[in-house]
Amino acid sequence: MTENKAKIIDLLNEAKKHKTTVKKESRISRRYFYLVLALIPIIVTVAVLAYVGLQKDHRGLQQTFNQKVLDIIQRAKELEGKKQYVAAKEMYLSVLGIEDSHDKEIETAETRLDDKIQHIKEVLAYKSNLQIRNIAIRKDTYELKVSGNIVNKGNRPLHEIELTIYCLDEKQKPICEEKLSAVSSDGKPLSRNQKRPFSFLRTYDRKKFNQAIPAVPALVDKVQVIITDIAFADQ
Repeated sequence: MTENKAKIIDLLNEAKKHKTTVKKESRISRRYFYLVLALIPIIVTVAVLAYVGLQKDHRGLQQTFNQKVLDIIQRAKELEGKKQYVAAKEMYLSVLGIEDSHDKEIETAETRLDDKIQHIKEVLAYKSNLQIRNIAIRKDTYELKVSGNIVNKGNRPLHEIELTIYCLDEKQKPICEEKLSAVSSDGKPLSRNQKRPFSFLRTYDRKKFNQAIPAVPALVDKVQVIITDIAFADQ
């Protein structure tokens, strides 16, 4: 009997110890819970601030990137204006598909440039059929006139011929240049074996034409005429 009583007392004591341990663990768990609960607003705030910062950085990078795309497109337009069509096309294509808002413009430019590149190939192939003849230079103190004729020895009729005339000094260095178009006075195309005159007259300002400015007309020894473009009548 006494032995059974002692066992019961031991079991009760063990139960008390276990209950105390559970209470302590419960109190510790509640403390962690409240700590985490208190940290949630801080964590959320930090996360929101980080997200806003990332969004701001992203917008900044996007704006910088968009500006670079626009700069490339503008450079391509400048090259096209200078008739550097192949280089312009390559520059357009370098940004195709990068920014969707510009893709339609780039695709339109690509088609346009393909036509111009093909046209330039035709011009280069046909230039050998054109002969520049009877070039004359008239020099005055304040005037310079250059004239001549173009003969079409090829089979294609021509509406307009664009020329660049370089004035060369006695050392064959260019001292001035003039761009002009040789067009028909009657509107008819230049056919095979026909000739068309061209000329330009440059007049210098007498007030500015002094010792500080080279006397260009007097320095001109000869001219070089380059065919830069042709408008074909059969297109």
